[in-house]
Amino acid sequence: MFGNDALACAFLKALGGEEANGTADLMVVVRRWNGGGTDDVAGAVGKALLESPEPPVVVAVLGDRDQEGERLCSELLALGVPEECLLFRQGGRPVRLSDVVSFTRTAWERGLRADPVVWDGPSDPVIWEDAKGSTTGKPPEVKLPVDPPDAREPARAGMPAGRGAKIVWFVSPVAGAGQTTLASSLVAMLASSVGERAALLDLCRPPQAHLKFGDPEFEDAGDFLRADTPWGTVCVPKPGTWDGNDAGRAVKMAEKLAAEYDRVVVDAPAGWKLDVSPVVTVVSEEREHIIALKKAGAGDVLVLNRVRDRGAEYLQRVMEKELGRRADAVVPYDPESRKAVGTPQALVSDDISRAAGEILARLAG
Repeated sequence: MFGNDALACAFLKALGGEEANGTADLMVVVRRWNGGGTDDVAGAVGKALLESPEPPVVVAVLGDRDQEGERLCSELLALGVPEECLLFRQGGRPVRLSDVVSFTRTAWERGLRADPVVWDGPSDPVIWEDAKGSTTGKPPEVKLPVDPPDAREPARAGMPAGRGAKIVWFVSPVAGAGQTTLASSLVAMLASSVGERAALLDLCRPPQAHLKFGDPEFEDAGDFLRADTPWGTVCVPKPGTWDGNDAGRAVKMAEKLAAEYDRVVVDAPAGWKLDVSPVVTVVSEEREHIIALKKAGAGDVLVLNRVRDRGAEYLQRVMEKELGRRADAVVPYDPESRKAVGTPQALVSDDISRAAGEILARLAG
């Protein structure tokens, strides 16, 4: 599934194997790029799992951890492909043939065969643990800071008293930082814990946020397509009406939704520079993200997401040196969040849930 005969031959030669005409014990599938790959990674893997008498070792080369990479990752995990068999590029460098050969050898030697789902019945309610150690089927309540009545300013237009801005913008200087994950989690927290009528406006192309809400059915809502879910509403511009570049129109769309909802969270295209407030800027620990952030500048709330390889305090010192400020929230990489297939990740990840609460507190403060 390299989509490139020369690469496929070189790979087989390096492993000392032969291409199978029927079923195989090993499958390597590559996400589409300008040098080859396949358009339907999950479909190819699903077909192989159905046709193989024994589940093969599946290695998937997914490239960047952008929205498409995250979607493919979720689909493959749902099919039973181990996370250790998903190869992303690191540090912005290309994934080379030698990388795939070494990665595949390791997966083969460890016997990391896919473990297909046999039956997936109705999900049990998410069990949350409160401060006293008891469990409940409801997510933890988020306490927002509220000023004393005599000190509270009258609510400004679009600014509910004690709750912060009515429209919140999420943006990343580079794709793949996880801004959609955090934006969807914030909407879920607002709807589930705070009790607000919250909407997520997905302006990315192609839109992906709805996949985190169970891939719901959309209905025509005038200027938008809208889907109501248990964790809030997802809205996208109608196909053919949005080119992904008009920030002025984006503001008007958000304001129109704000007239109907308590809070609107906007998932803006990566790389946008917004002359609005408040803006939540999301970056990962990757070097190119920090460099891009230094050029673009940070918004009102800065979130350092998916911290895995480097320590949080070290990264905070880098932020302080390069940007003159520390991140307002640091979110560790949480492998448990991968279990959130079709649901906002705050519902299964304590770290992401905590980050959503910290963002809410910053916005309200």
